[in-house]
Amino acid sequence: MPSHHRMVRSDESFGEIDLSEPMEGLPAFALHWATELGSKPSNLEELHGGINNRVYLCSTERQKWVIKGYPLNTESKRDRMKAEVQFLKFANKVAPDLAPNLIYTDQDHRCVVLEYLEGKAFAEGMPPQADAIATAVRFIQLLNRDYQLAKKFIEMDASEGFLSLREHIANVNQRLKAMSCDHVANPNKPMAITLTNQIRS
Repeated sequence: MPSHHRMVRSDESFGEIDLSEPMEGLPAFALHWATELGSKPSNLEELHGGINNRVYLCSTERQKWVIKGYPLNTESKRDRMKAEVQFLKFANKVAPDLAPNLIYTDQDHRCVVLEYLEGKAFAEGMPPQADAIATAVRFIQLLNRDYQLAKKFIEMDASEGFLSLREHIANVNQRLKAMSCDHVANPNKPMAITLTNQIRS
């Protein structure tokens, strides 16, 4: 990948691709960065699970990246993209082996390009393995080890920030009470209900 690249505006054409309009149902930011990274639209795969953004896997024969786009929130002063960029820079500083590298930040297209980290989902209905839990705990410990360093990297408060552990636990309990299994298909509903009850207890 070239170390220097020309940023293309959202209203500018790049090659035969008009980035001002979505193509094949793909958003302009994903098309733009697929081209910048030397890939093509057919190599973009949407990754599901995000609530406030759209995430795509972009690949070539040799490398993979994650392209994450953020909507412009006109109703709130909170900038989710800025908050996540600040957090990623901090996480890369204190836990470089546990967080993806932030490769590019593109304010024009409101997206970031991240290192792709291979992972494997836990088996459905099975608890996480002990080593996975230990890794998660180590990550949290590293993030919270140096408060002053965190303040240097992170200027924005979290969308759900609490001044005490009691407030945080109350929020977690509220979320647990709101959990529902109504959307689960009938064959799997008994297992889902059992797991939900175990989490709540």
